[in-house]
Amino acid sequence: MKRIFLFVLTLAVLSSCAPQAYSLLYDMHYPGEAGFVLENKTMSVVYLNDGRRQDTTYVNSLATGFAKGLEREYFNSEEAVPVLSVPKDPQGLYYTKDSLVSLMMATDADVLFLFDSPVLTTARDSVQAKSYLYVYDGLDRKRDSVIAITLNKKFLNSANLQNSVANFGSNVAGLFQRDVRKEYFSLIYYDYSDVWITALLEAADSKWEEAMDKWMDIVSGNSNTEQKACAAYNMAVGCYLLEDYSLALEWLEQSEKFYPISLSSGLKQKIRNQLKL
Repeated sequence: MKRIFLFVLTLAVLSSCAPQAYSLLYDMHYPGEAGFVLENKTMSVVYLNDGRRQDTTYVNSLATGFAKGLEREYFNSEEAVPVLSVPKDPQGLYYTKDSLVSLMMATDADVLFLFDSPVLTTARDSVQAKSYLYVYDGLDRKRDSVIAITLNKKFLNSANLQNSVANFGSNVAGLFQRDVRKEYFSLIYYDYSDVWITALLEAADSKWEEAMDKWMDIVSGNSNTEQKACAAYNMAVGCYLLEDYSLALEWLEQSEKFYPISLSSGLKQKIRNQLKL
């Protein structure tokens, strides 16, 4: 998530003691077409070598192009996604979770992409290729399953075949691109209080741990129910942006018990969408 822009809105103007809302515009990352969120995760690409030269040349080019596509999207085109070859056991069940977890641990990656050996049908002027890509995200506790993607592609049978296959692999990586959406989030503060302003500035600088410590102190040590509600609401925002959606909902519900806040409904809907409630 990247902070883009800040500005201040007035929640209430009845008195100088009224709470204020400080709004932040964030780039929020959501699952792309393939349904994965890969931001800040390590990745490895493995392909199966069945011993046939044409098959291995094809799947090597496919996997290499795919890795380069991931590196462009997530690592500024730096070499960060290793491509490894594994001999294929004809009796192996490579699409199972156990198989992918084993390979993921061996490569020390958070996410493993496994390209199976292809079925190639060669004609005079073309090559029809069918293969499978198996994906497992070890950090995705909600899904915790292998996703299989079928890849079908017809190529011209030419001297540039390997480049064409690599380009196809790069296009397949596009299924895992980030879906970036700009969204506003508001934090509440009181402009007469150094503690509230300091916490706000820390949060605006993405120092969430420091800011949340101050809000927790307000919740536990302040007798003003409105301020306790505002601090708990801010805690919910912080937890949401740190992607702890269950805790965010708990803090928001706590805020609502203290005092009703008009901003709560919008945040609650965002949280429920993430939790699929």
